[in-house]
Amino acid sequence: MIGDYVVTEGVFKSALEGLQLCLHPNWILSNSVHELDFGAVGAMPPQFSRPLPIGPILPIDVLQMPSTNKISCRASLWHEEDSCLQWLDEQKPQSVLYVSLGSIAILDKEQLKELAVALEASELPILWVLRDDLTGSKGTFLPDDFQDRTRKMIRIISWSPQLLVLAHKAVGGFLTHAGWNSTLEALSMGVPMLVWPHLGDQFLNAELVVGEWGVGLELNLGNKDFIGKNCIESQVRKLMEEHEGEVLRAKAKEIRQQILTAVAEGGSSYNNLQSFVTWVKRQAQIL
Repeated sequence: MIGDYVVTEGVFKSALEGLQLCLHPNWILSNSVHELDFGAVGAMPPQFSRPLPIGPILPIDVLQMPSTNKISCRASLWHEEDSCLQWLDEQKPQSVLYVSLGSIAILDKEQLKELAVALEASELPILWVLRDDLTGSKGTFLPDDFQDRTRKMIRIISWSPQLLVLAHKAVGGFLTHAGWNSTLEALSMGVPMLVWPHLGDQFLNAELVVGEWGVGLELNLGNKDFIGKNCIESQVRKLMEEHEGEVLRAKAKEIRQQILTAVAEGGSSYNNLQSFVTWVKRQAQIL
């Protein structure tokens, strides 16, 4: 799964150029977890420095799912609409589908309308991050009267405090572009995914989510250019309402526990980071 080669060619060329920088450094720190990514780490050619997984690089208070909506730090450059957390407080546990396609993806206007119609037809409570530029130009291009009809069930915002959203007990699924950060955040919070990759490594990440880790479903079946309302609605219902979704949810929670073990004292990410710190201290003494 590599997606549209014409679209992703530049992304992969840039990645290959970056890999050339990995030929000589002593360390490559990776925002990943050994237990999830050991195959990729082991597959690195011997001439490259071996990546050292130290992830997920997330605030520890969020990983532990605090009862408050306050965290010690935030990294987003976008304005986050925190009011959505109050809306989530009013929803039933694991009932909400969180929809966010990241900060880069562009949807055809007709595809956006099809997505909107499908989400409405699902009759699920939905938190939808809908960027102003999602179609490549200003304006949402939603169906007529869509927001009036769906105001009670679909909460639309321009950007979210994603870590807190994924950590919220009301969220039961995540429709995502499968960017690496979003994928790792969902895994860390034990949230199963409905993946809709658009470019670059997102297709490979989606394959891991669906085929390797078993914590998600694929939305773009067959890598089609246009996904119809029935397909979207069907996959959403599988994730949120059917037994298949329950299985994925249980597996996602298992992986969350693996991640918590990795970052705890004595875990793989913890030990890897300590090894790097020890090496840095030794180098400082030599100098």
